[in-house]
Order: sequence, then structure tokens, then C-alpha cells
Amino acid sequence: MSIVPGIVMVAWGLCYGHAMTESEEPNLPGGVEFHSGPREVTVRGLPAVEIEYRMHGLGLKIGWTVSPPNYFKAPDRVEISPEEPLSEFLLGGPDIKPEMYNGVTKPLLRSIPMAHARQHLRAPYEQLSVRLVQERFLPIPIRIETDAEYMHVACAYVELVTGPSAEPIRRLNEWTGVKAPTWSARLQRARAKGILVGRGRHAHISPDFKDLERDVRARLSDGAARASDNPPPADSPNN
Repeated sequence: MSIVPGIVMVAWGLCYGHAMTESEEPNLPGGVEFHSGPREVTVRGLPAVEIEYRMHGLGLKIGWTVSPPNYFKAPDRVEISPEEPLSEFLLGGPDIKPEMYNGVTKPLLRSIPMAHARQHLRAPYEQLSVRLVQERFLPIPIRIETDAEYMHVACAYVELVTGPSAEPIRRLNEWTGVKAPTWSARLQRARAKGILVGRGRHAHISPDFKDLERDVRARLSDGAARASDNPPPADSPNN
């Protein structure tokens, strides 16, 4: 790929930088300044969070796309475009280094502040991802007795634990008010029934229950569609 003045260069799946602790604030490379964000956006029909920088006279956006069920583990999108009109861009200036624009060169890639972006996008990415899971699966039944109800809970757990949340049981507690030990017992019961298989990020729905999973997910999708078509009135207490 190369950077063409006036055209946005989009690089999907890039991930540079090194592992960092949560308390460590990564330094920005020389010539790079934070501009705005993080903010929620929609990119190619998918929800995402992004942060924006200024880099050697270029506009730089780094984004993290929410893409269930295969969640990205790091920011996956980089957009680079000239800030100035094309004629001024070609003429250069005090903050513009012409050698940076001979394609996607090593100096250019080294200037992308991926570690800084990842640290500042991590929390809003998890918040957005968890909220989208919540919207798909609420209302979660308070009393759970049937296989369909256990499947409902198991699917929500699997999407949380294999995707955006390291604490799925705490999320279920927050959404329902049901205590965490009760949720642990219910998930254990789903395992005993053979519905839920594995633990942690290896959790999944048993192939023997795929028909039930498909039925439950279809019912939840239909309910979400009806809710979007019939929003609550303006004086509703839920608003």
C-alpha cells in the first residue's frame, strides 16, 4: 500500500507496540500529537471506538471494531490521510517530511502510536462490546427452569467470556440483580445438562443443543426487532 495525497489509506488488522501495564502511560512518538477521542463510531456497518492523532502533517485515526463472535484482541484499523488541501500537501511545509510519503515506510509505521491508542481505547471498547451483548440478551429470565432458559443464559455467558468481558458473572449480576453465586450455580447446572461446555474462553454451546440455540437466538432477535420498531412512549419510566 502507499499513501496517495487526498485519499484515505486504511490498513486493517495492524497491531504494533509492546505489552504494557494498565498504569503505564505510553509515550507518543516524536511528531505525533493526540487530537480527539475516544469516541464511538460505525465503520462499514460495524460499531467501533476510535481515537484521533496528528502525525507529521497527516490525520491519523486508530479504531477498534466490535465484531462478534470473533472479537479483535487489539485495535484493528488505521486510517491515514492528509490534513491540508492537495496543492498545499504536495508543496510541503515546516511540519511535513516529504520522505514520510514514499509509501508505507518503516519511519511511518514507527510513528503510529498503537500502544498509546490501545491503552486509551481498551475501556471504551469493553464498555461498548458489553453493552451490545446486553442489548442482544436482555431481558434475562430471573427464574430459570426450562432448557430454553438455561440456553438463554449460557449463550449470554459464552458471548461475554469469549469476547469483551473477563468477568461475565459480575456482568450478569449487574444486569439482573441476582447474586453472583446464584449465577455460578446456574451455569454449573447448564453444564450438568450438557448445554454449556468448557470454561473461561474455551466455553461454548454443545453441538448436541445447536437446534435449541438457534431457536433461542432467533426468538431474541425477533424480540429485539420488535422493540426497535415499537420504542416506548416519551413518558415511559424506562426513558
